[in-house]
Amino acid sequence: MISLTHVQKRFGDRLAVDDLSLHVPPGEIYGLLGHNGAGKSTAIGMMLGQVWPTAGDVKVCGHEVSIHRRKALEKVGAIFESPAFYDYLSHLTPDGVLAFTRWGFDPPRESLRLLSLAKNALNRLGESDHSKHVMVVRENESQISGWGARDTVLISRKPFTATDIGRARAALRESRMQAVYLPEENIPNPFTQLMHAADPEAFYRGYQYDISPVSDDRPFFFYSVQPRDLWNFITTTQNASADYKINRAVPLLFGLMGVSIAATALILLLPPLVLGSRLPREKGILRFLWYFVFIGTGYILIQVALIQKFVLLLGHPTYALTVIIFSMLVSSGMGSFMSRKILKGSDRSLIKALLAVFVLVTLLAFVAPIVSEAGIAWPLWAKFIVTGLLIAPVGFAMGMPFPTGLTRLEQRHKPSVRWAWALNAASSVLGSASAIFLAIYLGLRETLLIGGCMYLLALIVIRFTRQTES
Repeated sequence: MISLTHVQKRFGDRLAVDDLSLHVPPGEIYGLLGHNGAGKSTAIGMMLGQVWPTAGDVKVCGHEVSIHRRKALEKVGAIFESPAFYDYLSHLTPDGVLAFTRWGFDPPRESLRLLSLAKNALNRLGESDHSKHVMVVRENESQISGWGARDTVLISRKPFTATDIGRARAALRESRMQAVYLPEENIPNPFTQLMHAADPEAFYRGYQYDISPVSDDRPFFFYSVQPRDLWNFITTTQNASADYKINRAVPLLFGLMGVSIAATALILLLPPLVLGSRLPREKGILRFLWYFVFIGTGYILIQVALIQKFVLLLGHPTYALTVIIFSMLVSSGMGSFMSRKILKGSDRSLIKALLAVFVLVTLLAFVAPIVSEAGIAWPLWAKFIVTGLLIAPVGFAMGMPFPTGLTRLEQRHKPSVRWAWALNAASSVLGSASAIFLAIYLGLRETLLIGGCMYLLALIVIRFTRQTES
């Protein structure tokens, strides 16, 4: 099932794994034990195809991971989400235990989020007193300020007994590890506070970091910056700090949004300055240009959210990116081609098309998770076909508003068509960065719905300009 043969991994001059050979047959359970820096995480990373070996062979399910990663990992799971935690716990025997090891920080982030996920899953399993189901121990607590400390979180399907706790204390004494949380012990720290909190939601809101349970809709386990602390994080966090390294996507995301805003400003400012071409001042035209901003933003919000949403079903981001973009381009192209015949330049028909986009996107936002869960074991070709069929109606409807809007604008003020193209393109760029931001803080479903609402705003523009120009 898992085979490592004379595996070696170097990071520059540092030898992380040296001549590791391991064979795990089907049905067996293995654990990797070793001191901090022994190469346990690196070995697992090579099994998952996240780290490539310098030498040797890594095979999973009979497939070489570095060559046939998709086939090797078709039946492999490694994820920290609420649904996954529920599945993990529900498949345990009554005396079964889950064990996770994460970097230890002060204040805690990732290891504390594991507890929030455990509480969520235990609730679904009907367990009321979560405090007796968890133990947390720490290795190398003296190195908590750097990257040396590690927290191991144990989560039991049924409450830990007094005998279990006694054995844990004895093991801690022998290993010189520190107890961070044990049932029925009042160790003053955030772990104890969370496990005994009467209102966990209030604890999540008030805690320094975002350690609320993640889900398929917000699958960002490692992201822990609270929304209220965004500006402070961007302006004050040092590049060498652990928080910056873990949440480095935050400054990158805001940097991308800054570049997008600057590019949009250039699109609006350069033509007047360089070419003397100003925004149109004809009655109703400037208002109508907002139509192209809304549909450009809406299209990219929906597309990015769908790519993220279908990663779970399709099994890999590359597949999701390829299938979603291909399906949307083909179906939107067909919608654009048929728009003149279907809508016939009628404002009333265009309003119906915009409303259809909103309705179809809303339906897809609620249907996609159901399909993903039901089709997780389908063959890959079936997943591709089902995904394409789900996307096609939405993409077809989304393809009609842009060419119809251009025709409408051309009839009213032909020189403004170039502004429509420019604003639509700029809003698409800005919307791509906004989509990730919204997904992190609101969720993928909400991002899809906001994208659908952009088409409702475009509908309002049509109604408004239609009334003022009639």
